[in-house]
Amino acid sequence: MRSMSSKLVPARTGLILLALSAGLLLACACRSQPPPPPPDPRDVSLPEGVEPVPFDTRFLDLETADGRSFTLDLEIADTFARRTRGLMHRTELGPDAGMLFIFPEETAGPFWNRDTPLDLDIAFLGPDGRLIELLHLEALSTELVAPRLSYLYALEMTRGWFAARRVQMGDRLRVPPDLVALPE
Repeated sequence: MRSMSSKLVPARTGLILLALSAGLLLACACRSQPPPPPPDPRDVSLPEGVEPVPFDTRFLDLETADGRSFTLDLEIADTFARRTRGLMHRTELGPDAGMLFIFPEETAGPFWNRDTPLDLDIAFLGPDGRLIELLHLEALSTELVAPRLSYLYALEMTRGWFAARRVQMGDRLRVPPDLVALPE
């Protein structure tokens, strides 16, 4: 007659092996590398001989007259070099990403879309951040586009962004007082 403990030995051994296997599987799973992050649309392959121009970024809120608010992920073009480069050579923007151009004083200067393979909307904003005119920029176009009134800020977003959110004249981008054009 067999003892009861001899029947438990194979069962214990099986449980121990199962626990060790689960631990080994868990350890391997924890060591596996997470998937790489998606590429940042701000990483641009520049043509040979074109030097990169770094941009600071800020999250700013655009508020509509009817109380809606949108947080934008903006690259800041606050120097002559940054304003000159703009979104050149960019092939995509994030869903709420764009570029805010900040000028040292009000201007009525034109924009173009040379070397920018994106269709864009450009909102011209007064010193208080209120939208005073909205125009379109065609991809790779050298046509000059200028508002009828002077502006202190210009906000470029992917074509259709403003219309999709029903942004209208008088709506306001909240620009903090520390965000100013930098000396050259």
